[in-house]
Amino acid sequence: MVVFGIYGAAMMLETVQLLREGGVQSIYMVGSMGARSLPVGTIVVPTAAEDKAGIVALDNPRAKQATPDRLMLNLTLRELRTRHLPFTRGLISSVPAVLHGIQHIEEHVKQAEGIIGHEMEGSTFLHFTKKHGIRAGMLLYVSDNDRHSIIAGAKGIRQARRKGLLSTAGVSVAVLAHF
Repeated sequence: MVVFGIYGAAMMLETVQLLREGGVQSIYMVGSMGARSLPVGTIVVPTAAEDKAGIVALDNPRAKQATPDRLMLNLTLRELRTRHLPFTRGLISSVPAVLHGIQHIEEHVKQAEGIIGHEMEGSTFLHFTKKHGIRAGMLLYVSDNDRHSIIAGAKGIRQARRKGLLSTAGVSVAVLAHF
């Protein structure tokens, strides 16, 4: 199952729960993220997702990060290299929507060292799939950065986002073919 178009940690939790009840054993999340300096369209392989969204903390207060399934991560990296697709990998932060104006979250997104970008659902997705024994991978593309807002509509920006989405979706389907 490839999952994309989910908005927020609560909806991701519901999606994972429903898919688990339906017997899904492997899920791949394709999504977008904000980044300070990465160009729009950049493919990002999260090696871990810091939980600032709060859903993971409700389940396990000691859990600060969630990580992808190791085999899924390795297959993703191999597929990206096989397709000669440039990518960045690293720690991301899952936050409530920065559009909500939660000041300490906005400051965290702006100042966090070692975090390459932010999105809203990744930590919830990775934590709960692991908890339920579901193999999970995640691949993101940069939709906005300090130069281009999430609603920027310039032709080149739209094309970069579309290319990022299509590339990440293609990789996710290829990775899931192994299961």
